[in-house]
Amino acid sequence: MRRGVFLVAIGLLGTAGAHAAEVRLQGLWRTRVEAWRWFEVPGYQSRYTYGHSLFRLGLHWHHGPHEAVLEVAGVALLHVPTRAVAPSPAGQLGLGGTLQAVNGGRDASVFPKQFFYRWRSGSLTLRVGRWEFGDGTEGGLDHPRLVWIRQNRIAHRILGSFGFSPVQRSFDGLLMKYTGSGTTATALAAWPTRGVFDLQAYAPLTRVVVGYGSLTAERKFPARVLEGRLFSLVYWDERRVLKVDNRPVGERMADSAAVRIFTVGAHGVAVGDGSGLRWDALVWAAAQWGRWGTLRHAAYAAALEGGLQADWPGRPWVRLGAFLGSGDADSRDGTHGTFIPGPNTPRLYALIPFYNLSNVMDGFVQVLLSPHRRVRFRADLHRLALHRTGDLWYAGGGAYDDRTWGLAGRPSSGFRELATVADANLVVTLGRGWRLEIYHGTAWPGPVIRALYPQGGRLHFTFLEVQASR
Repeated sequence: MRRGVFLVAIGLLGTAGAHAAEVRLQGLWRTRVEAWRWFEVPGYQSRYTYGHSLFRLGLHWHHGPHEAVLEVAGVALLHVPTRAVAPSPAGQLGLGGTLQAVNGGRDASVFPKQFFYRWRSGSLTLRVGRWEFGDGTEGGLDHPRLVWIRQNRIAHRILGSFGFSPVQRSFDGLLMKYTGSGTTATALAAWPTRGVFDLQAYAPLTRVVVGYGSLTAERKFPARVLEGRLFSLVYWDERRVLKVDNRPVGERMADSAAVRIFTVGAHGVAVGDGSGLRWDALVWAAAQWGRWGTLRHAAYAAALEGGLQADWPGRPWVRLGAFLGSGDADSRDGTHGTFIPGPNTPRLYALIPFYNLSNVMDGFVQVLLSPHRRVRFRADLHRLALHRTGDLWYAGGGAYDDRTWGLAGRPSSGFRELATVADANLVVTLGRGWRLEIYHGTAWPGPVIRALYPQGGRLHFTFLEVQASR
């Protein structure tokens, strides 16, 4: 199928001149320098700095209802640490350790990022090939605060491209979308590709299948905007790799059965404009059932958030929220109770990506400022705890190759409190497609972390990113 789509796209591009079609070249270059100071582990690189660069170049062809895209990506890693993976349970000491563990000495690659054909007729859109996707992005209203909430607090929770990672992820398959008056219906069936941290990102994970469907409705009134979505996800994983859960390693090694998880959920957002004061509210919830190998699977997750924005200088916006992703209470009861998203983008919800949405309770406050139309500032304070002390402390964004499960799990040692996190993020749009981002975050360890890293210390994560698009 993929070869056929590629040949069709080439044929369409070749007829561009004869049919006066629109052809354009688009590019993106992103480079980032990351500095990690992980919790101390004697004899290993808990402190290091490395860089990575991503270049994407795409040819876009458009004529009438037809559109084809061919895009190639190149990734380079610079000065990745060589001793940032400690023995279990300390594990990988930040994302530099992950890159080293996955790629060894490999430091660059070039691969097809997207190649798809899209057909549009009235309200219907069909797309086949390789493309990027994030759940929760189906809405079309462009209210600025709704767009921010959609992009930062809804999108990619259960299915996403992990755009923050050096390599990122795409999906090979079929996407259908129907857009009516304030309503959008979406359905896809796809294989996620390799990537995220694995430089060999050219091939799909053919033993992992995802199916997603959603119905999104939006309404705009004079003083408020409403958005609601029903969604479902099927995650089918037949890779024969060691599962990450709270069972003893011997039981996990003996369990080669497939994972089949069904997720259903909904979200609702309300954004209101008052006199001198604006408000917003968000609720998101999901339930899961199915099989986790030989175990029955039953899990859930929920988020509740709200905010106020004042018409003062800098347009200060203060938001409060809480999230719960269920954990497994008992590894011996035959039921796996840990909430497991599909291949997603966890960094949106964990700006220091040392945890994810599994077995976690997250209470937070956010402050956002816009002192200038090209300057955005955000500061967060999070209090993190494990939902079930009998489960693990999880990190990672799901499947990205055929050798590891895509999650890291460390023991709780019977404790609940994970960490307190404070961070700040500054984004400056420089014009002509240039963008600068500076981030720093600090995590103060709780008993869960101190039991694993008795040498103490705080986690610090800092990066400087420059991005240019054309």
